[in-house]
Amino acid sequence: MENIQKTQINRNIQIITEEVQYLNSASLGIFFYQGSRNEEKDNQGITHLIEHMLLKGTKNKSATDISYLVESRGSIIDAFTSKEITGVYSRFLVDNSCFDFMADLLCEIITDSVFDEQELAKEKNVIVQEILESQEDPSDAAFSLLFEALFPQHPLSFQIAGTLNSIQTINRDYLVSYYRNNHLNTKICVVAVGKVAHEENVSKFQSKLTELSAKDVSHRQCLTPPKSQYALGIQPRNDLNQVYCVLGNITFSYQDERKYALSVINTALGGSLSSRLFQRLREKEGLVYTISTFGDLYVDIGVWGLYFITDNKNLSRVINIIFEENKKLKKEKLSQKELELAINFCKGNLVLGLENPMSRMMRIGKNELLLNRVVSIKESLDQYTRLSLDEVNDIIDDVININFAGGIVGPINEQEIRKIDCLPKNIFISNSVK
Repeated sequence: MENIQKTQINRNIQIITEEVQYLNSASLGIFFYQGSRNEEKDNQGITHLIEHMLLKGTKNKSATDISYLVESRGSIIDAFTSKEITGVYSRFLVDNSCFDFMADLLCEIITDSVFDEQELAKEKNVIVQEILESQEDPSDAAFSLLFEALFPQHPLSFQIAGTLNSIQTINRDYLVSYYRNNHLNTKICVVAVGKVAHEENVSKFQSKLTELSAKDVSHRQCLTPPKSQYALGIQPRNDLNQVYCVLGNITFSYQDERKYALSVINTALGGSLSSRLFQRLREKEGLVYTISTFGDLYVDIGVWGLYFITDNKNLSRVINIIFEENKKLKKEKLSQKELELAINFCKGNLVLGLENPMSRMMRIGKNELLLNRVVSIKESLDQYTRLSLDEVNDIIDDVININFAGGIVGPINEQEIRKIDCLPKNIFISNSVK
């Protein structure tokens, strides 16, 4: 039975605790409703740069001090940036007053980070290496092309790490101002999962955070992405032996209850070893090693798609089979057996994935910021259990759109791609470096 408690300390800050007594560890995080999609073209990557700098020293501790103090306690500390949320978090043993130490440290990091000029210069160089590494990764490049095709000129298409040019133009004063005006003036939630009492969690954070984000931020709405033009981005890479392809279209948002049915359809089509695409393309035809479907859901919109890697000579055949299977699914729908298998798989994945307190913490933070409430595991499991065959099949046409946007990276050229009838004819070519 979940034991989740919430306390609102001002109009924008929630403190949430899931007490799990049988654990010997706990996870603690501070999450901001601020991500890369809140950026503009000229400051791409600033949210990610802030995330890096939050661990690079406070008024009282250097970056090295933070690392030594955390790791000497057998603990970890880290941060992340996504398109809609930024967070700083830790995982630690619950003995030896580790909670008190970690809570104090996380508060210090978000309120007293100094954003040192020398550390900033070094971290910019680190992020440049990160960007270059990502650009050389054909999988990352293919997904980037998909988002450029689906959301042209919109922040959802921006690279979370930014561009080589944008990172270099951000100075310290602008970075600090952006952090104070955005991260510290938006919805914030503190989440603790493990052998932690809610009263202890509230007591530790209330006095230190209550003055943050106290203004009315209801006007901070996410932008509405433009309608997809179903373009196709390609990146010729003759240094590669295989073709990396991702196809996708717009679907439901994270707030839409149909996301449970979407997850079942995703599983049945390509999200498991027993799925139609895996069985056809890998087990029967032997055309791919990697084939999967995915759903990326945001507060107001979602992306559903599929990803595979294959030899160039097999590309047309694989794409044609994918479209053939999609049309078959739209026409024949799922069987009762497929539905039951996919539901059980989704429920099992949900429960197994939440064995780790870190995963539970992340889930709670995302729920609170994007849904303004915490969805219990039981509620999610019940949502899957209640799904009927008709209910799932009724939305297949909304999910499986035969028109896809896409990104393709590999030893290809535009002429070869245009010969594949299923693909969009609105093609743009991307260079590897921006």
